[in-house]
Amino acid sequence: MFEKRTDLVRFLAVAETGRIGAAAERTNVTQPTLTRDVARLERRLGGRLFERIPTGMRLTALGAVAAERARRILHEVEAADRAMDAAHAGRTGVIRIADPRLDSLVAMVAATTTPSIPGFRPPAADPVPRSPAAP
Repeated sequence: MFEKRTDLVRFLAVAETGRIGAAAERTNVTQPTLTRDVARLERRLGGRLFERIPTGMRLTALGAVAAERARRILHEVEAADRAMDAAHAGRTGVIRIADPRLDSLVAMVAATTTPSIPGFRPPAADPVPRSPAAP
């Protein structure tokens, strides 16, 4: 379907802007290059991805399915990139904090660090109140 990340990015740029010129500008390629890319994708997928209209381009039914899949694929590729970057930087592994007295501290740390740590999952709220730990 999509051979390269640039296929995803360029196709989605056309889908989102509805115009080859705007999508070419967004992706830093020429209009002829982007037009060829769209034609190549249409040949590969066996049908029209866009309907040409007076104001630009609109996704066809096939194009809408391709755009949904392209968004998912691109999201997964970007998540994989972030995970690999985190692994290279040594930000991997699991930390478990089992002391209920620290829940508010963990929540505060999670609120401030979550954006900078890909894959960070703060603890779920415990629906059953816990009794304090015995001394």
